[in-house]
Amino acid sequence: SLSSQSFEEGDDFFEGLEFIAAVFYRRTHETIAWARVDEVIAVEQVLLVAEVVMPYGDKLRSFGWWYAQLLGESLGKKYDLQGKIVYNGRTPVAAVGTTDMHSLTQEHQQGKKNKLIQFISVQHLPADLTVLCDEKDASGPVPMSRMLAAARRANEEALASEERMSCHIAMKELTPYHVGALMYFFFLTIAYEGALANVNAFDQPGVEDYKKILHEDLREYILGRNGVEE
Repeated sequence: SLSSQSFEEGDDFFEGLEFIAAVFYRRTHETIAWARVDEVIAVEQVLLVAEVVMPYGDKLRSFGWWYAQLLGESLGKKYDLQGKIVYNGRTPVAAVGTTDMHSLTQEHQQGKKNKLIQFISVQHLPADLTVLCDEKDASGPVPMSRMLAAARRANEEALASEERMSCHIAMKELTPYHVGALMYFFFLTIAYEGALANVNAFDQPGVEDYKKILHEDLREYILGRNGVEE
């Protein structure tokens, strides 16, 4: 949830998130609020039940996992702020392009129209690779960044041709500063959506349910193994 986030990464890529408080000098909270209003309307009118976050590039794979945690824990709530049962939220799905296009796009393209596909791209990659590409009667070197961008655009256009919802967030560069900006953006949008949906986006009481069962199960096992009677 917004109150408690953990993010583990093997290298030092996500160091420097101290920039997170300064990155939105070009945006206003009002702009973000209206952007989230549109999504809340989509949830209610289109019966949105899932949100797929699909960054293009392996370096952002863990970001998808982080956002899935943020979305699930913050908005997946049984009760609203008045204690009424509402069963708010949608299922978060973390994917990565282009890898998961081969495994998930069929469902996105022809399954139920009940999900939002959220693409994330990087405009200027820190390193690029040129590969030989053969397309019908054309053959030549193509930068990997160009191939990733083309794959994302193709995915967007295919979804649009079926009147399916998607959006695209473009990062300028892949740096701690820009990743921090992206994280801060999602922090704010989730907080706004929680307020618009009238739920508490800052707790995770549902997680405690399984923890209680788990700890009691382990306690009973330990007592039984040690021959201790309750």
